[in-house]
Amino acid sequence: MLSPEELLFRCVEAVNFTHAPAHAQMDVKLRSLVCLGLNEQVLHLWLEALASNEEVVRKWYHPWAFMSSPGWVQVKCELRLLAQVILNKMRCLVLSGRMKKPSMKKTKRMLTQCIKT
Repeated sequence: MLSPEELLFRCVEAVNFTHAPAHAQMDVKLRSLVCLGLNEQVLHLWLEALASNEEVVRKWYHPWAFMSSPGWVQVKCELRLLAQVILNKMRCLVLSGRMKKPSMKKTKRMLTQCIKT
């Protein structure tokens, strides 16, 4: 099992690799990364890993930035709740038979559409 930091690293690499052929902008890559974090239910853990690392916060954020304040803890809690809601919704859809696992072809098409938007 990967730690949240290891998973974040691998997801960043995956997004960069899959989005490079489309020359995707950084905002598209960020949206894809957020989607991966939500899908893996680790977005709140990624936020915690970044915000609790003082060296990272000092290097990449201004002292008045949100990530430098204790406010990120509340956002982490909200993201954790969001992940649970999404998971419960997905379980309900699966259990009701309204959702099927997409084929590899459909998954690639969805990824391509995601990159283009």
